[in-house]
Amino acid sequence: MSDRASGNFIATVRLLAGIVRFRKGPEDLPVSRTLLACCVLAGIGVRLLLVRMVPLPLATNPLALFAVDAGATLLFVLAVLLLARHPERFLQTATAIFGYQLLLLPPQALAVWLYSGVGNNPLLQAVAIVLSIALNIWALAISARILQSATGWGLFACVVLAIAGELLTLVMLLSVFPALGGSALPAAASAPVSA
Repeated sequence: MSDRASGNFIATVRLLAGIVRFRKGPEDLPVSRTLLACCVLAGIGVRLLLVRMVPLPLATNPLALFAVDAGATLLFVLAVLLLARHPERFLQTATAIFGYQLLLLPPQALAVWLYSGVGNNPLLQAVAIVLSIALNIWALAISARILQSATGWGLFACVVLAIAGELLTLVMLLSVFPALGGSALPAAASAPVSA
């Protein structure tokens, strides 16, 4: 990796970390199809790696599941921005969504591992549940903040939108993969909050 490429990578990670910490917004990201594609593909790749490390009872092909999840998120972000009459903000907004998700994947994998990988230790399972709930609330807040910045709408409306985005993604996943309805979607497959 060249010095310039590594500098760009570090700068992008810092911007995404700023979004996770509520110090930056999607407007701070570069308008780049390449960056969006890298965030989407990296998110799918990391999820596939995590599923191999922490086996989960997926009822379907994980690659197909994560690809449909990513597609649903992209469609939701585009629909929201069209409704807000700001389609020009799509690349930055979608990059922010996929970028923050990428940063939250390691702690979410830890929560899944603690829950499923430690046997029947109720204390560690309780820690895993609390960690998972905290991460999902944090992800919801980040999504709402990103949507608020992108649309200019109020925070409450954007929290409702972020929840609606998750529900719509879940409905789309269940319609494409009906076998998922028989078992709960694993946390690593569906979290963090997509939109």
